[in-house]
Amino acid sequence: MRPVPRSRPKTRPAAGRGRHARLRSRLDRTPPINHPCSAMDVFLDTETTGSGPQDAVIELGVVAAQGEVLLHTLVAPLAPVTRGARRVHGITDEELADAPPFPTVADRLDTVLADAECVWTFGPTYDRRMLLQTAALAECPETHRRIQDSTWRDLQPDATRVLGDAERVALTDAAKRLDVSIPTEGHHHRALYDAKLARRVWTSVRRPASG
Repeated sequence: MRPVPRSRPKTRPAAGRGRHARLRSRLDRTPPINHPCSAMDVFLDTETTGSGPQDAVIELGVVAAQGEVLLHTLVAPLAPVTRGARRVHGITDEELADAPPFPTVADRLDTVLADAECVWTFGPTYDRRMLLQTAALAECPETHRRIQDSTWRDLQPDATRVLGDAERVALTDAAKRLDVSIPTEGHHHRALYDAKLARRVWTSVRRPASG
């Protein structure tokens, strides 16, 4: 009996390569971001005692557009850390025992905001609201005014649009789907980690403005 020639199996592109190709195609078709990031912009994230009207910031992370860490500190709590908040970020009372008070941190934050053209966050208003609230509770009117007068922009809608989602995409989901490198120190829901991750997501989704 003549042997039947063995047919070669058809090769299919790896699922990951196909996904990345589709995403790259979408990125190429996506119009430029409405507000291009400048070298003077910063990426900011906070962790808090909770989300109520008397809650306050207990961790602050700010990263420059080029990736330099401009500010990272714990902050002495102005209110007890709620059980729900602790489940999210995991910051303990022991970690906060020697944290500087907000007025001390405010001096450094003022310097960062004074030099920044724009403050980017991942999410609509939470970080700005909690910083304003903390400045008011700590009786830091100049910092409150600086926060209020700064230009704030939300990266989340841009990431959502680029990924083609109908609902707002979460930071870690955006990072995973955009295949951005993950910070090696810390974890999600810590201020510096999330500020770094937001900057890396921005780097992946930004498009050069035409003209």
